[in-house]
Amino acid sequence: MKKLKVLYKRTGRNPEVVEIEDTLIEKQKLVGGLIEVIPYYDKLLICNENGKLDGLKPNVIFDYDYIAGNFFIANDDYKNAGFKSLNNKDIECLKSQLKSRSVNYSDEEMKEILQREKEELEEFYKDYEKDIVFNEKIHNSELENNDNERID
Repeated sequence: MKKLKVLYKRTGRNPEVVEIEDTLIEKQKLVGGLIEVIPYYDKLLICNENGKLDGLKPNVIFDYDYIAGNFFIANDDYKNAGFKSLNNKDIECLKSQLKSRSVNYSDEEMKEILQREKEELEEFYKDYEKDIVFNEKIHNSELENNDNERID
């Protein structure tokens, strides 16, 4: 499985370099839900699509907008409609940019943020498990239908 080296920015924390598998599930885990891809200079910023609607705390502020919740930044692999790893030069530049745009929180607010992240991740896994069970039922039902058609 292809690995991606990305810059991960959790709410109220400094950006950190993480390596993830290049799968939708891994990307969704990082942002805590459905992903939204936003152009950021010549990079891609990947955040929670429903971050603001779900009431996630602001993470970084831009001119007239902000990113709510955790996000990460990767290079654009436009030729393959995907993402590419960041290089060390990109990472250092991005860390500096994000640090100046970051929203800082008190210790008490950070406890709330971390508790919410934990709950969202637990909810994500519950939904993911339900999807797997649902897809297995559909798959098994289709197999049964195909077997019945062959018998008739």
